[in-house]
Amino acid sequence: MFETRNIFIILLYTMTQRFLALQDNRPFFERALQYGVKNGIIDQGKIDEILESGPKGMIQIAHTFGTEYLRPDLLEARNRIVNLVSLYLENTSEWDLEKAAKLLSDHAFLSHSKGGSDMVKFIHHLPETPILGKDDIPDSIEESYDRYTPGKQMAHWLLSKYRYDRYVRMKNENAIRVCEWFMEKFPHLHEEDFSGYNSEWVFATLLLFSIDGFDLQSLPTKQKIIDTIQKNQWREISWDTILESAPVVYIPYIKNTIAAIEKIFGKAALGNFDIGLFESHEYDMSWIDVHETLIQEQWERLTKGKFPTKQEKQTLLFSFLTGREPQTSITEEEARTMINYLMKHTPEYEKTIDDFIEQNIPHEYHESIKHQWLSLAKEMGTLYEKDVPLSTKIWILREAGCNILKWRGKTPKKVTTLPK
Repeated sequence: MFETRNIFIILLYTMTQRFLALQDNRPFFERALQYGVKNGIIDQGKIDEILESGPKGMIQIAHTFGTEYLRPDLLEARNRIVNLVSLYLENTSEWDLEKAAKLLSDHAFLSHSKGGSDMVKFIHHLPETPILGKDDIPDSIEESYDRYTPGKQMAHWLLSKYRYDRYVRMKNENAIRVCEWFMEKFPHLHEEDFSGYNSEWVFATLLLFSIDGFDLQSLPTKQKIIDTIQKNQWREISWDTILESAPVVYIPYIKNTIAAIEKIFGKAALGNFDIGLFESHEYDMSWIDVHETLIQEQWERLTKGKFPTKQEKQTLLFSFLTGREPQTSITEEEARTMINYLMKHTPEYEKTIDDFIEQNIPHEYHESIKHQWLSLAKEMGTLYEKDVPLSTKIWILREAGCNILKWRGKTPKKVTTLPK
């Protein structure tokens, strides 16, 4: 126990020594802890509690993944407990250091470790692919811990990978559940007939053939699929019965598939359609990995590899809208140029922003970025008003959260009534 406590104290001491450096690749727990100490949120009593309970958590983790008697296992346990706490704090605070520091102050240290552990257990039981009848869950929970809270090093950007994988796996889970539910409507089909097939393909195919009832006897051939499309392309089809019988949580997925089928009908009516939606093929996740990598690389290029603040993310959106290379900070002069650009151009905000987010920002940030966009969009109308001075517009942008540097003017008179 003494050795374990010493290792944990050395960890905290190392964090303290790096306090002034503020390295962006530090674990989120470290950043939140130091922010809390610096800003008076975390007191000495809480530090003592962390020093007391941290080693206990390390021993439990070391016992699970190895032995608490070997120093290498204790060092891995130290890294893992920091990563578990970091993962939970990142997720709960949405990368807000002040919120994370308050969480550390208000709750026991080991409760954050448990929160991270619960997150790993949750994703562990979700399917990696949408394949039917395939158990692709890792052989052991330790594999998932190694993936999201590794013991080899203290990691940063933990939540990025976790949230993306959770998004993909929950989507797979939903696709499988919807397909299994719908298959029950076909009395002549059996689950083993579709074992190893992509549930997305199976559901789309069954939905197509349900137009003529639920009498499908076996897997349809390619020609049978084409014949069914051509037979129904001019019909006005009602999907109400299926939608009304579906559990509420399945309806969005079903509607998306219906829209895809109706799009194929429309193309078939013009004599040109693709039946790829209904074709069986081996499921390939390589495109997901490539896409994720490209998005992450673009995001790190825009943010220069740093962890962006809310103000920096807001500035990325604003600078992009004004036809410039997205950037995390702008000067007053640049802000004036951007505002003048907006007064001459009217971008299609919603489509433009949605495209930018999809092509440049990792999925785990989408929700928070779109929320920030809503707060910025409220102020966009004011920027077009000719009667509002540029200095006031710059002040409004700063109030909306944009990271505008070198403010030297007086605070303008507050605008109490903004144009809608």
